[in-house]
Amino acid sequence: MSSVIEGWIEVMLSDLGDIVTGKTPSTEVTTNFGGDIPFITPSDMDGRKTISETQRYLSEAGAESVRSAIIPSGTVIISCIGSDMGKTALCGRRSVTNQQINSVMIGDQPTAEFVYYNLLARKAEFQYMAAGSAQPILNKRDFSKIRMMLPDRESRARIAHILGTLDDKIELNRRMNRTLEAIARAIFKGWFIDFDPVIDNAILNGKPIPDEFAKRAEVRREILARSQPSPPSPLPEVEGRQSAPDAGPSKVSSSPFGRGEGEGVADYRHLFPDSFQDSPLGKIPKGWEVGNLDSLLALSRNSIKPLEFPKEQFDHFSIAAFDAGEPSRDFGETIRSSKYMVPSSAVLISKLNPHLPRVWFPQVSDVRRAICSTEFLVCVPKSGVPREYVYGLLSSRKFLDRFAQLVTGTTGSHQRVHPATFLKMNTVLPTHALCDVFARSVRPIQEERVALLSESSDLAAMREILLPELLSGKLELTNEGTVL
Repeated sequence: MSSVIEGWIEVMLSDLGDIVTGKTPSTEVTTNFGGDIPFITPSDMDGRKTISETQRYLSEAGAESVRSAIIPSGTVIISCIGSDMGKTALCGRRSVTNQQINSVMIGDQPTAEFVYYNLLARKAEFQYMAAGSAQPILNKRDFSKIRMMLPDRESRARIAHILGTLDDKIELNRRMNRTLEAIARAIFKGWFIDFDPVIDNAILNGKPIPDEFAKRAEVRREILARSQPSPPSPLPEVEGRQSAPDAGPSKVSSSPFGRGEGEGVADYRHLFPDSFQDSPLGKIPKGWEVGNLDSLLALSRNSIKPLEFPKEQFDHFSIAAFDAGEPSRDFGETIRSSKYMVPSSAVLISKLNPHLPRVWFPQVSDVRRAICSTEFLVCVPKSGVPREYVYGLLSSRKFLDRFAQLVTGTTGSHQRVHPATFLKMNTVLPTHALCDVFARSVRPIQEERVALLSESSDLAAMREILLPELLSGKLELTNEGTVL
Protein backbone atom coordinates (compact mmCIF):
# COMPACT_ATOMS: atom_id res chain seq x y z
CA MET A 1 0.00 0.00 0.00
CA SER A 2 1.32 3.43 -0.91
CA SER A 3 0.49 6.98 0.10
CA VAL A 4 -0.81 9.06 -2.83
CA ILE A 5 -2.64 11.91 -1.08
CA GLU A 6 -1.26 13.25 2.17
CA GLY A 7 -2.92 11.34 4.98
CA TRP A 8 -4.63 8.89 2.59
CA ILE A 9 -3.59 5.30 1.88
CA GLU A 10 -4.32 2.96 -1.01
CA VAL A 11 -6.12 -0.27 -0.07
CA MET A 12 -7.82 -3.21 -1.72
CA LEU A 13 -11.34 -4.28 -0.76
CA SER A 14 -9.93 -7.48 0.71
CA ASP A 15 -7.91 -5.33 3.15
CA LEU A 16 -11.14 -3.90 4.57
CA GLY A 17 -13.20 -7.02 5.30
CA ASP A 18 -14.27 -10.49 4.24
CA ILE A 19 -15.55 -10.85 0.67
CA VAL A 20 -18.69 -12.96 0.22
CA THR A 21 -20.40 -14.13 -2.96
CA GLY A 22 -24.09 -14.79 -2.48
CA LYS A 23 -25.96 -18.06 -2.88
CA THR A 24 -29.54 -19.06 -3.60
CA PRO A 25 -31.14 -21.75 -1.41
CA SER A 26 -32.73 -24.66 -3.20
CA THR A 27 -36.03 -23.55 -4.68
CA GLU A 28 -37.21 -27.16 -4.56
CA VAL A 29 -37.43 -26.87 -0.78
CA THR A 30 -40.42 -24.59 -0.32
CA THR A 31 -39.73 -24.10 3.38
CA ASN A 32 -36.52 -22.23 2.47
CA PHE A 33 -38.62 -19.20 1.55
CA GLY A 34 -41.33 -17.12 3.16
CA GLY A 35 -39.64 -16.06 6.39
CA ASP A 36 -38.42 -12.61 7.39
CA ILE A 37 -34.75 -12.66 6.28
CA PRO A 38 -34.28 -10.38 3.22
CA PHE A 39 -33.06 -12.20 0.10
CA ILE A 40 -31.40 -9.48 -1.96
CA THR A 41 -31.14 -9.74 -5.75
CA PRO A 42 -30.12 -7.06 -8.29
CA SER A 43 -33.79 -6.20 -8.91
CA ASP A 44 -34.04 -5.11 -5.26
CA MET A 45 -31.17 -2.67 -5.80
CA ASP A 46 -33.47 0.08 -7.07
CA GLY A 47 -31.55 3.19 -6.10
CA ARG A 48 -32.03 2.93 -2.35
CA LYS A 49 -28.89 3.46 -0.31
CA THR A 50 -29.96 0.92 2.32
CA ILE A 51 -31.97 -2.21 1.53
CA SER A 52 -34.07 -3.66 4.33
CA GLU A 53 -37.11 -4.76 2.31
CA THR A 54 -36.97 -7.15 -0.64
CA GLN A 55 -39.27 -8.93 -3.06
CA ARG A 56 -38.51 -12.32 -1.51
CA TYR A 57 -37.55 -13.46 1.99
CA LEU A 58 -35.88 -16.56 3.41
CA SER A 59 -36.80 -18.63 6.41
CA GLU A 60 -34.20 -19.38 9.08
CA ALA A 61 -33.84 -22.83 7.53
CA GLY A 62 -33.31 -21.29 4.10
CA ALA A 63 -30.63 -18.93 5.42
CA GLU A 64 -28.96 -21.77 7.32
CA SER A 65 -28.75 -23.81 4.10
CA VAL A 66 -26.49 -21.09 2.65
CA ARG A 67 -24.86 -20.13 5.95
CA SER A 68 -21.64 -18.87 4.34
CA ALA A 69 -23.66 -16.28 2.37
CA ILE A 70 -25.31 -14.64 5.40
CA ILE A 71 -24.20 -11.01 5.74
CA PRO A 72 -24.72 -8.63 8.68
CA SER A 73 -26.32 -5.18 8.71
CA GLY A 74 -24.08 -2.52 7.18
CA THR A 75 -22.46 -4.82 4.62
CA VAL A 76 -21.59 -3.18 1.28
CA ILE A 77 -23.10 -5.10 -1.65
CA ILE A 78 -22.51 -4.72 -5.39
CA SER A 79 -24.06 -6.53 -8.36
CA CYS A 80 -21.32 -8.17 -10.41
CA ILE A 81 -23.01 -10.03 -13.30
CA GLY A 82 -24.81 -8.98 -16.48
CA SER A 83 -26.55 -5.77 -17.43
CA ASP A 84 -27.24 -4.91 -13.78
CA MET A 85 -23.52 -4.85 -12.97
CA GLY A 86 -22.29 -2.06 -10.73
CA LYS A 87 -25.37 -1.43 -8.63
CA THR A 88 -24.24 -0.63 -5.10
CA ALA A 89 -26.08 -0.55 -1.76
CA LEU A 90 -25.82 -1.25 1.96
CA CYS A 91 -27.88 -4.00 3.55
CA GLY A 92 -30.03 -2.67 6.37
CA ARG A 93 -30.24 -5.87 8.39
CA ARG A 94 -29.06 -9.47 8.47
CA SER A 95 -29.59 -10.72 4.93
CA VAL A 96 -28.62 -13.13 2.18
CA THR A 97 -27.84 -12.17 -1.43
CA ASN A 98 -28.02 -14.28 -4.54
CA GLN A 99 -24.94 -15.30 -6.54
CA GLN A 100 -25.08 -12.19 -8.75
CA ILE A 101 -23.90 -10.06 -5.84
CA ASN A 102 -20.54 -9.77 -4.11
CA SER A 103 -20.35 -8.27 -0.63
CA VAL A 104 -17.64 -6.82 1.56
CA MET A 105 -18.27 -7.08 5.30
CA ILE A 106 -16.73 -4.04 7.01
CA GLY A 107 -17.20 -3.83 10.75
CA ASP A 108 -16.71 -0.06 10.99
CA GLN A 109 -19.76 1.98 9.90
CA PRO A 110 -17.97 5.16 8.69
CA THR A 111 -15.60 2.99 6.64
CA ALA A 112 -18.49 0.95 5.21
CA GLU A 113 -20.33 4.11 4.16
CA PHE A 114 -17.18 5.61 2.63
CA VAL A 115 -16.60 2.39 0.64
CA TYR A 116 -20.25 2.42 -0.45
CA TYR A 117 -19.89 5.93 -1.91
CA ASN A 118 -16.56 5.06 -3.53
CA LEU A 119 -18.04 2.04 -5.31
CA LEU A 120 -21.23 3.91 -6.17
CA ALA A 121 -19.21 6.34 -8.29
CA ARG A 122 -17.43 3.59 -10.24
CA LYS A 123 -20.21 1.70 -12.03
CA ALA A 124 -18.83 2.41 -15.52
CA GLU A 125 -15.37 1.28 -14.41
CA PHE A 126 -16.70 -2.07 -13.20
CA GLN A 127 -18.63 -2.61 -16.41
CA TYR A 128 -15.45 -1.92 -18.38
CA MET A 129 -13.48 -4.36 -16.23
CA ALA A 130 -15.97 -7.11 -17.02
CA ALA A 131 -16.36 -6.34 -20.73
CA GLY A 132 -15.30 -8.79 -23.43
CA SER A 133 -17.49 -11.79 -22.62
CA ALA A 134 -21.02 -12.71 -23.62
CA GLN A 135 -22.05 -12.51 -19.96
CA PRO A 136 -20.09 -9.72 -18.25
CA ILE A 137 -18.94 -10.83 -14.81
CA LEU A 138 -16.74 -9.40 -12.06
CA ASN A 139 -15.70 -12.48 -10.13
CA LYS A 140 -14.85 -12.65 -6.45
CA ARG A 141 -11.09 -12.66 -7.06
CA ASP A 142 -11.12 -9.52 -9.20
CA PHE A 143 -13.67 -7.87 -6.95
CA SER A 144 -11.46 -8.37 -3.91
CA LYS A 145 -8.57 -6.62 -5.73
CA ILE A 146 -10.48 -3.38 -6.39
CA ARG A 147 -8.37 -0.51 -5.07
CA MET A 148 -9.33 2.81 -3.56
CA MET A 149 -7.82 5.70 -1.62
CA LEU A 150 -8.81 5.77 2.04
CA PRO A 151 -8.50 8.82 4.33
CA ASP A 152 -8.24 8.66 8.10
CA ARG A 153 -11.32 7.45 9.98
CA GLU A 154 -12.41 10.93 11.05
CA SER A 155 -12.38 12.16 7.46
CA ARG A 156 -14.27 9.06 6.31
CA ALA A 157 -16.96 9.83 8.86
CA ARG A 158 -17.22 13.48 7.75
CA ILE A 159 -17.44 12.57 4.06
CA ALA A 160 -20.05 9.89 4.77
CA HIS A 161 -22.04 12.38 6.86
CA ILE A 162 -22.15 15.03 4.12
CA LEU A 163 -23.18 12.58 1.39
CA GLY A 164 -25.44 10.66 3.78
CA THR A 165 -27.38 13.81 4.69
CA LEU A 166 -28.30 14.25 1.02
CA ASP A 167 -29.22 10.57 0.70
CA ASP A 168 -31.32 10.67 3.87
CA LYS A 169 -33.44 13.47 2.39
CA ILE A 170 -33.74 11.62 -0.92
CA GLU A 171 -34.90 8.51 0.94
CA LEU A 172 -37.39 10.52 2.99
CA ASN A 173 -38.81 11.93 -0.24
CA ARG A 174 -38.99 8.42 -1.67
CA ARG A 175 -41.01 7.20 1.33
CA MET A 176 -43.32 10.22 1.17
CA ASN A 177 -43.89 9.55 -2.53
CA ARG A 178 -44.78 5.94 -1.80
CA THR A 179 -47.35 7.14 0.73
CA LEU A 180 -48.83 9.67 -1.71
CA GLU A 181 -48.94 7.02 -4.42
CA ALA A 182 -50.75 4.64 -2.06
CA ILE A 183 -53.34 7.32 -1.27
CA ALA A 184 -54.07 7.95 -4.96
CA ARG A 185 -54.34 4.23 -5.65
CA ALA A 186 -56.65 3.74 -2.69
CA ILE A 187 -58.99 6.40 -4.04
CA PHE A 188 -59.00 4.80 -7.50
CA LYS A 189 -59.58 1.34 -6.05
CA GLY A 190 -62.41 2.54 -3.83
CA TRP A 191 -64.21 4.35 -6.64
CA PHE A 192 -63.60 2.21 -9.72
CA ILE A 193 -62.78 -1.31 -8.55
CA ASP A 194 -64.52 -1.85 -5.19
CA PHE A 195 -67.32 0.60 -6.13
CA ASP A 196 -67.57 1.81 -2.54
CA PRO A 197 -69.73 4.91 -3.25
CA VAL A 198 -72.20 2.79 -5.24
CA ILE A 199 -72.43 0.32 -2.37
CA ASP A 200 -72.91 3.24 0.04
CA ASN A 201 -75.73 4.65 -2.08
CA ALA A 202 -77.38 1.23 -2.33
CA ILE A 203 -77.22 0.83 1.46
CA LEU A 204 -78.60 4.32 2.11
CA ASN A 205 -81.40 3.90 -0.44
CA GLY A 206 -82.29 0.37 0.62
CA LYS A 207 -81.30 -1.16 -2.72
CA PRO A 208 -80.12 -4.80 -3.00
CA ILE A 209 -76.39 -5.56 -2.90
CA PRO A 210 -75.08 -8.21 -5.36
CA ASP A 211 -73.65 -11.28 -3.62
CA GLU A 212 -70.15 -10.57 -4.96
CA PHE A 213 -70.12 -7.28 -3.00
CA ALA A 214 -71.71 -8.64 0.20
CA LYS A 215 -68.48 -8.71 2.23
CA ARG A 216 -67.51 -5.24 1.09
CA ALA A 217 -71.00 -4.01 1.97
CA GLU A 218 -70.53 -5.13 5.57
CA VAL A 219 -67.37 -3.01 5.79
CA ARG A 220 -69.15 -0.03 4.24
CA ARG A 221 -72.08 -0.33 6.68
CA GLU A 222 -69.66 -0.05 9.60
CA ILE A 223 -67.98 2.99 8.04
CA LEU A 224 -71.31 4.67 7.32
CA ALA A 225 -72.48 4.00 10.87
CA ARG A 226 -69.39 5.79 12.22
CA SER A 227 -69.72 8.76 9.87
CA GLN A 228 -73.49 9.27 10.12
CA PRO A 229 -74.75 10.55 13.52
CA SER A 230 -78.33 9.73 12.57
CA PRO A 231 -80.05 7.77 9.80
CA PRO A 232 -79.81 9.86 6.63
CA SER A 233 -82.65 10.71 4.32
CA PRO A 234 -82.85 8.54 1.20
CA LEU A 235 -80.82 9.86 -1.72
CA PRO A 236 -82.55 10.87 -4.94
CA GLU A 237 -82.47 8.40 -7.78
CA VAL A 238 -79.26 8.79 -9.82
CA GLU A 239 -78.90 7.37 -13.30
CA GLY A 240 -75.32 6.39 -14.09
CA ARG A 241 -75.15 8.27 -17.39
CA GLN A 242 -77.26 11.23 -16.28
CA SER A 243 -75.57 14.63 -16.40
CA ALA A 244 -74.38 15.33 -12.88
CA PRO A 245 -74.55 18.75 -11.25
CA ASP A 246 -71.39 20.76 -11.53
CA ALA A 247 -69.06 19.58 -8.81
CA GLY A 248 -66.63 22.49 -8.86
CA PRO A 249 -63.40 22.47 -6.96
CA SER A 250 -65.03 23.84 -3.82
CA LYS A 251 -67.30 20.78 -3.62
CA VAL A 252 -64.63 18.19 -4.11
CA SER A 253 -62.14 17.39 -1.39
CA SER A 254 -58.54 17.25 -2.60
CA SER A 255 -58.46 13.80 -0.99
CA PRO A 256 -61.89 12.21 -0.49
CA PHE A 257 -60.49 9.83 2.13
CA GLY A 258 -58.38 12.50 3.79
CA ARG A 259 -60.66 12.68 6.84
CA GLY A 260 -60.88 8.94 7.29
CA GLU A 261 -62.23 6.34 4.89
CA GLY A 262 -65.90 6.84 4.28
CA GLU A 263 -66.10 10.38 5.64
CA GLY A 264 -66.86 13.28 3.32
CA VAL A 265 -69.02 10.93 1.22
CA ALA A 266 -71.51 13.67 0.35
CA ASP A 267 -68.77 15.50 -1.55
CA TYR A 268 -68.85 13.01 -4.40
CA ARG A 269 -71.54 10.38 -3.74
CA HIS A 270 -74.12 12.11 -5.92
CA LEU A 271 -72.01 11.28 -8.99
CA PHE A 272 -72.52 7.53 -8.46
CA PRO A 273 -75.61 5.39 -9.05
CA ASP A 274 -77.14 3.28 -6.27
CA SER A 275 -77.47 -0.04 -8.07
CA PHE A 276 -75.64 -2.47 -10.33
CA GLN A 277 -76.16 -4.08 -13.72
CA ASP A 278 -74.80 -7.14 -15.51
CA SER A 279 -71.85 -6.82 -17.89
CA PRO A 280 -69.19 -9.02 -19.56
CA LEU A 281 -66.99 -8.14 -16.57
CA GLY A 282 -69.58 -9.05 -13.96
CA LYS A 283 -71.68 -6.61 -11.97
CA ILE A 284 -70.83 -2.97 -12.64
CA PRO A 285 -72.53 0.30 -11.57
CA LYS A 286 -75.79 0.99 -13.36
CA GLY A 287 -75.35 3.18 -16.42
CA TRP A 288 -71.62 2.56 -16.75
CA GLU A 289 -70.31 0.74 -19.82
CA VAL A 290 -67.70 -1.81 -20.80
CA GLY A 291 -65.33 -1.02 -23.66
CA ASN A 292 -61.82 -1.62 -24.95
CA LEU A 293 -58.80 0.37 -23.82
CA ASP A 294 -58.61 1.92 -27.27
CA SER A 295 -61.74 3.90 -26.40
CA LEU A 296 -59.70 5.62 -23.64
CA LEU A 297 -56.23 5.93 -25.15
CA ALA A 298 -54.06 5.62 -28.22
CA LEU A 299 -50.47 4.40 -28.53
CA SER A 300 -47.87 6.88 -29.75
CA ARG A 301 -45.04 5.38 -31.80
CA ASN A 302 -43.18 8.56 -32.72
CA SER A 303 -39.54 7.51 -32.64
CA ILE A 304 -36.17 9.22 -32.60
CA LYS A 305 -32.53 8.18 -33.00
CA PRO A 306 -30.77 10.07 -30.19
CA LEU A 307 -27.38 9.23 -31.71
CA GLU A 308 -28.21 11.74 -34.46
CA PHE A 309 -28.28 14.44 -31.76
CA PRO A 310 -25.00 13.61 -29.97
CA LYS A 311 -24.72 16.79 -27.88
CA GLU A 312 -28.37 17.02 -26.89
CA GLN A 313 -29.27 15.88 -23.39
CA PHE A 314 -32.46 13.85 -23.04
CA ASP A 315 -34.62 12.80 -20.12
CA HIS A 316 -34.38 9.04 -20.66
CA PHE A 317 -37.24 6.94 -19.27
CA SER A 318 -35.61 3.52 -19.54
CA ILE A 319 -36.43 0.25 -17.80
CA ALA A 320 -33.35 0.64 -15.61
CA ALA A 321 -34.30 4.25 -14.82
CA PHE A 322 -37.76 3.14 -13.70
CA ASP A 323 -36.19 0.62 -11.34
CA ALA A 324 -33.91 3.38 -10.02
CA GLY A 325 -36.89 5.67 -9.41
CA GLU A 326 -36.24 8.53 -11.84
CA PRO A 327 -35.32 9.14 -15.50
CA SER A 328 -31.65 9.49 -16.34
CA ARG A 329 -30.24 12.50 -18.17
CA ASP A 330 -28.23 11.13 -21.08
CA PHE A 331 -26.53 12.72 -24.07
CA GLY A 332 -27.59 11.43 -27.47
CA GLU A 333 -24.10 10.15 -28.22
CA THR A 334 -24.44 7.58 -25.41
CA ILE A 335 -27.80 6.17 -26.60
CA ARG A 336 -27.25 3.63 -29.36
CA SER A 337 -30.79 2.49 -30.17
CA SER A 338 -33.97 4.18 -31.34
CA LYS A 339 -36.39 5.43 -28.70
CA TYR A 340 -39.98 6.62 -28.50
CA MET A 341 -40.70 10.28 -27.89
CA VAL A 342 -42.67 10.91 -24.68
CA PRO A 343 -45.36 13.61 -24.96
CA SER A 344 -46.37 15.51 -21.83
CA SER A 345 -49.80 13.84 -21.77
CA ALA A 346 -48.50 10.28 -21.81
CA VAL A 347 -48.59 7.40 -19.35
CA LEU A 348 -45.99 4.66 -19.83
CA ILE A 349 -46.47 0.95 -19.17
CA SER A 350 -43.83 -1.68 -19.88
CA LYS A 351 -44.84 -4.51 -22.18
CA LEU A 352 -41.71 -6.45 -21.14
CA ASN A 353 -42.10 -8.99 -18.34
CA PRO A 354 -45.36 -7.54 -17.00
CA HIS A 355 -45.15 -9.77 -13.92
CA LEU A 356 -42.75 -7.01 -12.79
CA PRO A 357 -45.11 -4.03 -13.19
CA ARG A 358 -43.62 -0.79 -14.48
CA VAL A 359 -46.12 2.03 -14.92
CA TRP A 360 -44.87 5.61 -15.14
CA PHE A 361 -46.57 9.02 -14.82
CA PRO A 362 -43.76 10.93 -16.57
CA GLN A 363 -43.09 14.59 -15.95
CA VAL A 364 -41.79 16.06 -19.19
CA SER A 365 -39.37 18.95 -18.86
CA ASP A 366 -39.79 22.24 -20.69
CA VAL A 367 -36.08 22.37 -21.47
CA ARG A 368 -35.23 18.78 -22.47
CA ARG A 369 -36.91 16.33 -24.79
CA ALA A 370 -38.16 13.14 -23.18
CA ILE A 371 -37.58 9.70 -24.67
CA CYS A 372 -38.29 6.18 -23.49
CA SER A 373 -37.35 2.61 -24.17
CA THR A 374 -39.33 0.93 -26.93
CA GLU A 375 -40.23 -1.66 -24.29
CA PHE A 376 -42.72 0.91 -22.99
CA LEU A 377 -46.15 1.43 -24.47
CA VAL A 378 -46.63 5.20 -24.78
CA CYS A 379 -50.28 5.67 -23.84
CA VAL A 380 -51.86 9.01 -24.79
CA PRO A 381 -55.36 9.60 -23.36
CA LYS A 382 -58.03 10.48 -25.87
CA SER A 383 -59.86 13.80 -25.78
CA GLY A 384 -61.84 14.21 -22.56
CA VAL A 385 -60.05 11.39 -20.74
CA PRO A 386 -57.87 12.64 -17.86
CA ARG A 387 -54.30 11.36 -17.69
CA GLU A 388 -54.76 10.76 -13.96
CA TYR A 389 -57.58 8.31 -14.67
CA VAL A 390 -55.52 6.39 -17.25
CA TYR A 391 -52.60 6.14 -14.82
CA GLY A 392 -54.89 5.00 -12.01
CA LEU A 393 -56.35 2.29 -14.23
CA LEU A 394 -53.05 1.01 -15.68
CA SER A 395 -51.34 0.94 -12.27
CA SER A 396 -54.20 -0.81 -10.45
CA ARG A 397 -53.46 -4.32 -9.24
CA LYS A 398 -56.60 -5.76 -10.84
CA PHE A 399 -55.59 -4.43 -14.27
CA LEU A 400 -51.94 -5.47 -13.92
CA ASP A 401 -52.91 -9.04 -13.00
CA ARG A 402 -54.94 -9.30 -16.20
CA PHE A 403 -52.21 -7.59 -18.23
CA ALA A 404 -49.60 -10.10 -17.05
CA GLN A 405 -51.70 -12.99 -18.36
CA LEU A 406 -51.45 -11.71 -21.96
CA VAL A 407 -47.74 -12.36 -22.46
CA THR A 408 -46.23 -14.20 -25.40
CA GLY A 409 -42.75 -15.75 -25.44
CA THR A 410 -41.30 -18.82 -23.85
CA THR A 411 -38.58 -17.47 -21.56
CA GLY A 412 -39.34 -15.74 -18.30
CA SER A 413 -36.83 -12.96 -19.00
CA HIS A 414 -38.24 -11.96 -22.40
CA GLN A 415 -42.01 -12.21 -22.22
CA ARG A 416 -43.99 -9.39 -23.76
CA VAL A 417 -47.55 -8.21 -24.32
CA HIS A 418 -48.39 -7.30 -27.92
CA PRO A 419 -49.60 -3.68 -28.28
CA ALA A 420 -52.70 -4.71 -30.24
CA THR A 421 -53.65 -7.17 -27.49
CA PHE A 422 -53.22 -4.44 -24.92
CA LEU A 423 -55.55 -2.06 -26.78
CA LYS A 424 -58.24 -4.74 -27.01
CA MET A 425 -58.37 -5.34 -23.26
CA ASN A 426 -61.84 -4.56 -21.99
CA THR A 427 -62.47 -2.34 -19.01
CA VAL A 428 -65.25 -0.61 -17.13
CA LEU A 429 -66.00 2.90 -18.43
CA PRO A 430 -67.34 5.35 -15.81
CA THR A 431 -68.95 8.66 -16.70
CA HIS A 432 -66.70 11.47 -17.96
CA ALA A 433 -67.91 13.69 -15.13
CA LEU A 434 -66.74 11.17 -12.55
CA CYS A 435 -63.34 10.74 -14.24
CA ASP A 436 -62.89 14.51 -14.15
CA VAL A 437 -63.71 14.65 -10.43
CA PHE A 438 -61.25 11.85 -9.77
CA ALA A 439 -58.55 13.70 -11.71
CA ARG A 440 -59.14 16.89 -9.71
CA SER A 441 -59.08 14.88 -6.49
CA VAL A 442 -55.68 13.27 -7.09
CA ARG A 443 -54.03 16.13 -9.00
CA PRO A 444 -52.73 17.81 -5.81
CA ILE A 445 -51.24 14.44 -4.83
CA GLN A 446 -49.48 14.13 -8.19
CA GLU A 447 -48.24 17.72 -7.97
CA GLU A 448 -46.74 17.04 -4.55
CA ARG A 449 -45.10 13.89 -5.89
CA VAL A 450 -43.61 15.85 -8.78
CA ALA A 451 -42.23 18.46 -6.37
CA LEU A 452 -40.61 15.76 -4.24
CA LEU A 453 -39.13 14.03 -7.28
CA SER A 454 -37.73 17.34 -8.53
CA GLU A 455 -36.16 18.05 -5.17
CA SER A 456 -34.65 14.56 -5.04
CA SER A 457 -33.27 15.00 -8.56
CA ASP A 458 -31.57 18.25 -7.53
CA LEU A 459 -30.16 16.62 -4.38
CA ALA A 460 -28.87 13.67 -6.40
CA ALA A 461 -27.22 16.04 -8.87
CA MET A 462 -25.54 17.85 -5.96
CA ARG A 463 -24.33 14.51 -4.60
CA GLU A 464 -22.92 13.52 -7.99
CA ILE A 465 -20.94 16.78 -8.11
CA LEU A 466 -19.60 16.40 -4.58
CA LEU A 467 -18.91 12.66 -4.78
CA PRO A 468 -15.73 12.62 -6.93
CA GLU A 469 -14.37 15.77 -5.29
CA LEU A 470 -14.76 14.40 -1.77
CA LEU A 471 -13.53 10.92 -2.63
CA SER A 472 -10.42 12.27 -4.33
CA GLY A 473 -9.48 14.58 -1.46
CA LYS A 474 -9.80 17.69 -3.65
CA LEU A 475 -12.32 19.21 -1.25
CA GLU A 476 -11.14 19.83 2.30
CA LEU A 477 -13.45 19.41 5.28
CA THR A 478 -13.63 21.42 8.49
CA ASN A 479 -13.92 19.78 11.89
CA GLU A 480 -17.65 20.51 11.69
CA GLY A 481 -17.92 18.49 8.48
CA THR A 482 -18.50 21.44 6.16
CA VAL A 483 -16.71 21.85 2.82
CA LEU A 484 -13.97 24.45 2.47
